[in-house]
Amino acid sequence: VSEKNIKIIHAREASGGDSCAQEDCNGGVLNEVRGIEVGHVFYLGTKYSSKLAANIETKDKQKIPIEMGCYGLGISRMLAAIIETHNDKNGIKWPVDVAPYKAIIVSFASPTDTQLQQDAEDIYDKLSKVRGLTGDLIIDDRNMPPGSKMKDAMLIGYPYMIIVGKTYKEEQKVEVEIRDTGDKKTFTIPQLIEFMEAE
Repeated sequence: VSEKNIKIIHAREASGGDSCAQEDCNGGVLNEVRGIEVGHVFYLGTKYSSKLAANIETKDKQKIPIEMGCYGLGISRMLAAIIETHNDKNGIKWPVDVAPYKAIIVSFASPTDTQLQQDAEDIYDKLSKVRGLTGDLIIDDRNMPPGSKMKDAMLIGYPYMIIVGKTYKEEQKVEVEIRDTGDKKTFTIPQLIEFMEAE
């Protein structure tokens, strides 16, 4: 190999803040951001169309194989991407459209408070018939401290947490915490039904 055919370059992996290598950048710099791969697009060319005789006819009446491509979306990757972009220090913040369940009822009833537990189950039965909540609602009636139940609900990321506790015993009202914003609202049961139907 002659020396005329050898070109020496200084190469390294690009990183944020590097000057743009293109001539028309006008002093621009590389901006480094994170990305998530949720799908692929593949160029197949004529590999399959030529074997399948999938042809088109040109203007001069010649038959040539079509250019092909395909794509694939990874469902599990999409869920991972949603979690990656919708979370905080307390856990997942599922968007309503893809949440495993839209709402959870968290009962604050102690093992001896059978009345409050029954109230929570009655509320569950009523809400289960509400448009938009049928099959999209669960109840946490585990024998655990209320704080642990709330922490689990936030970790899992239910969009709406409906708390049946002291406020219900005293005022017949439930508290609703919206996972995405952290907003808290207090409703009577008719108001709650109206609110959930609109969400």
